[in-house]
Amino acid sequence: MEGILLKLMSNNKDSIDQGTQELKRALAEPHANSALMHTLATSQDSAIRQYAAVILKRKFNKSTAWEKLQKDERINLKANILKLMVSEPEKSVKKSIAVFIGTIIKYEMSSGTWPELLQFLQNSMTSSNTNEKELGFYTCCILLETSPISFLPHANSFTLLFNATINSLTDKSSPVAFFAILCLTFLAPIVKGNKELTKLYCEGVPNILEVMKCLSNRRPDRAVEVLDFLFEFAERDGMAVLLPKLKLVVNTCLDLVVNCKSEEVKIKALSFIGTLARVRVKTLLKDNLLNRVLDVLFTIMCSKPEDDNLEEYFTSDPEDDTLVTCACETLDDIAMNINPVTLLQPMMSLIKPPFDNQNSSPYQRKAAYLCLGIISQGCSSYVRSHLLEQFIQLIYAGMSDSETVARNAALFTVGQFAEHLQPEISSRSSDLLPLLISQLKQIQIKGSCGERFGNRVDRLFFAIERFAENLEKSLAPFAEELIECTIQLASPPYHKHIRQLALGAVATIVGAMKEDIMPYFDRILLVLRQYLGNHNPPEEEIQLQVEALDALAMLARSIGPQNFESLAVDTVKLGLDLLAVTNDPDIRKSSYGVFSSVSTVLKQNMAPMLATIVPLILTALRDAPSATAVPHLKENEDLIMKTIPVLDDICKSETEEESGGEHDWEDSELCVENDYIEEKEEACMALSELAANTGDSFLPFMEPSFVEVFRLLNFPNSDVRKAALEAAFTFCTSYAKIVAARENQHDGVSVSSVAEQLVSKAAMLVRIDDDKDVVMAALEGLTLLLKEVGTQLANSSTIREQIVSCVRDVFNARTEAQGWKEDDDQWNADEDLMDAAGFIVPTLANIMTQEHFLPLFSELLPLFMERLAKAQADEDEANTIGTLAECMAPLGTDVERFLNKLLTCFLVRCKSSNSDVRNNSLFALGEMALHGKQVLYKHYNEILTVLSQSIASEKNGKVMDNACGVIARLIITNSDLLPLDQVLPVFVSKLPLREDFDEDKYIYWSLTHLFQNGCHHLSPLIAQVVICAAHTLHSHNVNDETKEIIINLIKQISTTFPQETSMALIQLPQEVVGTLNSART
Repeated sequence: MEGILLKLMSNNKDSIDQGTQELKRALAEPHANSALMHTLATSQDSAIRQYAAVILKRKFNKSTAWEKLQKDERINLKANILKLMVSEPEKSVKKSIAVFIGTIIKYEMSSGTWPELLQFLQNSMTSSNTNEKELGFYTCCILLETSPISFLPHANSFTLLFNATINSLTDKSSPVAFFAILCLTFLAPIVKGNKELTKLYCEGVPNILEVMKCLSNRRPDRAVEVLDFLFEFAERDGMAVLLPKLKLVVNTCLDLVVNCKSEEVKIKALSFIGTLARVRVKTLLKDNLLNRVLDVLFTIMCSKPEDDNLEEYFTSDPEDDTLVTCACETLDDIAMNINPVTLLQPMMSLIKPPFDNQNSSPYQRKAAYLCLGIISQGCSSYVRSHLLEQFIQLIYAGMSDSETVARNAALFTVGQFAEHLQPEISSRSSDLLPLLISQLKQIQIKGSCGERFGNRVDRLFFAIERFAENLEKSLAPFAEELIECTIQLASPPYHKHIRQLALGAVATIVGAMKEDIMPYFDRILLVLRQYLGNHNPPEEEIQLQVEALDALAMLARSIGPQNFESLAVDTVKLGLDLLAVTNDPDIRKSSYGVFSSVSTVLKQNMAPMLATIVPLILTALRDAPSATAVPHLKENEDLIMKTIPVLDDICKSETEEESGGEHDWEDSELCVENDYIEEKEEACMALSELAANTGDSFLPFMEPSFVEVFRLLNFPNSDVRKAALEAAFTFCTSYAKIVAARENQHDGVSVSSVAEQLVSKAAMLVRIDDDKDVVMAALEGLTLLLKEVGTQLANSSTIREQIVSCVRDVFNARTEAQGWKEDDDQWNADEDLMDAAGFIVPTLANIMTQEHFLPLFSELLPLFMERLAKAQADEDEANTIGTLAECMAPLGTDVERFLNKLLTCFLVRCKSSNSDVRNNSLFALGEMALHGKQVLYKHYNEILTVLSQSIASEKNGKVMDNACGVIARLIITNSDLLPLDQVLPVFVSKLPLREDFDEDKYIYWSLTHLFQNGCHHLSPLIAQVVICAAHTLHSHNVNDETKEIIINLIKQISTTFPQETSMALIQLPQEVVGTLNSART
């Protein structure tokens, strides 16, 4: 056996091939185990001994292999392996032996057939000999990591032993202390939920913290591992271990951050604070912990970086974490999960002094700007309502700060504001964008020598892109300067990194300006072609090609089918050509994006290409990852596997045979590369869009696509699960529409059976998935399904029951992603999920009769009202009111049962200080009046009083539009109850609508109603009505239904009042008259 292993460890291919064949034959021999044990006991080469231990472990990975051994053989093997564990001098070999023992105990411990192992552990761990004690704890540690469940019958006694040992040690940094804590950490899975063990663990926490502090000074590498104990119990099911000692835990971690010399320990300790903020932030509000946490974070952010231009604030790869990035991420976690008022008071006391003190350090100002930017997301609603002007004035100063490090941080914050303080921040774009463009022009001048600049250039482009995305066509006043700069910066001689950023900015500007970018189309295309011509670019230029592909895709998506159609086929061919030659996942995923963008142009005409495109994308979904094992105790074995891949191949084939060919990624111990994950995510999105855009043409690919994305709903990565969910719902709705269009004359699977399968899976994910974004995708998918094709599913009681159950679970905080229901001071723990579940409620009317909908609404209304009463953010209040408004249609006249609560609720909030709350409350009043009919007649005066006050004082265009929408609905329902002589002149004077064009339908429906009923109060306003209607047709991009209402109204008016119509037309611009004439014909 030793000779075979030597051949396998050779560098000679022939020798390896020969050893491979010999090993296969040797392992089939009846004495293979004895030979491996002999080699493990006698070889003088530690690598050979370790290799033998690894083979033994791999050989018995499956219980069936162990059970095939004769009883005597099992007894001998167990006895000998324990002896070898004690006698082995080499630590790496000892570890591999322990891992093999850990494999065996999975089969032996539960049946009580290996008492010798327990005796060995007991004797060694309680030995007075330090070396024996260390060996015992070391062995126990590995066994517990391998199979903690095997120790369940003995968990109490082992926990008492671990605690007692740690308590008795005078040297808290000793190896025994270290291994004892690892033992406690690995035993954690069976502690959670066990009250007795939880109590024992809690008692041991102070001693564990002492060990952490001692190790942080003497063995910081071990302190990092010991900190895993805290992370193990930081989640919901384990928090009970830490809660009674949490003040001590948090202060100890902060002490490590402040005092420890090891950056790695500092980062790990601070990461725990971030985890705590995500999981149970209210614990930081007790005992003044939050103030100390914020002080520490701010102090870290004030630190001087090695290079002012290269400092990172956030990283996507944990391996790149620094103390500053960790501090920024921790503050972000706190801001996202806490009441803004609670955070901003102590935060502003840290932020303001650097701005108020003229002698402040630039690094203090840097920290202050970073804090402003970081909290802008979590505290968005409050900042927009109360602090926007103050924050913007600070940013103006920061953009012109004399120190680079402060300017860089201010630039980061401008980008954060542009992303998270919308729409208010866009109103200041006329002040902020010129400052950004000025900096862009400086790079244009100074960068022509090929200088890369620092990270500030990334932040500059980020800020510009966020403004462009949100301004859309309002970017027009700045578009020429921006596109001229970015087109130039996207070509040599500028540094590759700047060109890459410029290409991304070009794509964003195209997406914002849409058809209005056409004057620059040829120049943009010329820039892109210099990167798209080479199908096999050098590695350093791959990202440039990726950005160029993304920009080309954005052109296809944005400039209109008529402008891109001539390039569509060649664009698809380019993507296919690249896929044929590239191994780069970024180019592959960008090519998928190109295909989906072109589908918005070609629609069903893309049919001939789908047979080539879809199988390529499906391959990306099916491919298994190149993965690495996570647990640190596998490092040595993995090293051997990499050094000698032959054994891995042999064991892999055996494993596949026994496991029935399961997918590699379904192993929970695998972590996969980001590129692989992102490619799967993009593949899901591309297939989803192809299905939505190509209609019937996608039908042959619908089933295999659905099967593959459905399989990915179990994928370990949450981004992939989310993308797969979104794709699955798109496939389901697209399929339902195809079947409906064929009037159900389709031989395939029924729509209801596909939907039932998907709804059941989505409902399960809502309950058990711990990722909020995945749960959001499931809830939004259910809403989409009910809105788009709900009527086709009305006969499925399964779908109805599953979805209603989902809504109940979210409203009662019974989902994994919501954790547990926090106290009143918990902020934003589940508001987004509550909103998403709430949005489902009105769409349930598509699959429920009014008889079924009424009791459900009655059940949920108290929860809606509770949300309104406790809402600490205007956004949450507005969303809840909006959901209730959408419920008015399915309730109809049954709203009478809830009128006392709802009418008062809506009337009061029409006077809210927040425009979104006012807007949705007015919309709710209108919907209640429209669908409640006679139930609301006696309340018209109350509603009119509120409307009168609103119209007299309202400055917000969208809110004014909805006030007009309420009047329109009152007119439609019962115009006789309105003082039309007073109402109509004011009503018409507020037309055409300014922002909320969805209300146009009701505006012109109401005017048509009055006209057809011969309302004489309308006659003096006829010319004004025609002018408003014409402007609406020209500018509002109304849907077909609204367009028909408006055209019919104008035709009726022009027949009855030809003179007034002619007078109105004279006052209109020629292009508006042209639109009107075209519509009328």
